[in-house]
Amino acid sequence: MTSLLKRKHSFDGVFDSQKVFRLLLEALSYPLRTLDLSECTSKVADMVPLEGDAAGAQSAMLVIAMALLDTEVTFAVVGKTALAEDLLAEDIAQLTLAREVEVADADYLFVCQGGDLTATVEHAKCGTLADPHKSATLIVEDSGAQDQKVELYGPGINGQLKVQLSARAKEALAARDGQHYEYPQGVDLLFVSAQSELFAIPRMVRAEENSWLT
Repeated sequence: MTSLLKRKHSFDGVFDSQKVFRLLLEALSYPLRTLDLSECTSKVADMVPLEGDAAGAQSAMLVIAMALLDTEVTFAVVGKTALAEDLLAEDIAQLTLAREVEVADADYLFVCQGGDLTATVEHAKCGTLADPHKSATLIVEDSGAQDQKVELYGPGINGQLKVQLSARAKEALAARDGQHYEYPQGVDLLFVSAQSELFAIPRMVRAEENSWLT
């Protein structure tokens, strides 16, 4: 019997998945809007073998996986340097029946705190001009003070938006903008925090050129 079978959760595969999916749609429609996943993450908390900040972020990753993944898609967990990340990959695979693959082939990439974020962005699928939807979505564990200033523009933003991001989120955005994707290619970025909060920077939202503020 695997460790998964010994652990319990009360996450409803229909109703809770719908709640999470609606929050994801809202996050992608309103870039940088912070949303609360804690109602759903509390239902999988006993499955996460961590304590403190990391537990909230990995619970959020797990409920997002349960809402989005199925047998038709693939995933990878980046930063599998400890038992916690190995168990996250095991849980995702067994709860969703999605197939774990290499980073370059994955539809969904779960980037834990120890993962190489820049390399993951560089290797992630960005879709094609004919099929831009065949791109990866990154779900990134976000931590640290939000003290990095940047100006963003794009769909869902009225004009330009001056925001403060964590160094982790800024690294992801800089790595993605550095790929210079040809429209409409790109990757969506979802960020989850220790407090099980969620926000998104969709593929078409960019940092203003030469506006990486200090």
